[in-house]
Amino acid sequence: MRLKNKKHIIIPVAIVIYTIAIAIYAAYKYYTPENKTSYFIVIGVNLLLALLLYLILKKRENFRNKTKK
Repeated sequence: MRLKNKKHIIIPVAIVIYTIAIAIYAAYKYYTPENKTSYFIVIGVNLLLALLLYLILKKRENFRNKTKK
């Protein structure tokens, strides 16, 4: 398969890796017990958006493959 067909996997994985890297960096630099809730909300929202992006791109790719055939 070409890279174009794997776009639905590569982009969300890149977002998840970026989120994990920023979460680790922010945990050491900015994390305090007072802002614990907002810290985890931001991480959760980023992971949710990566999942939604995966589902949308996968559905779009399946639709394109059906219309090509």
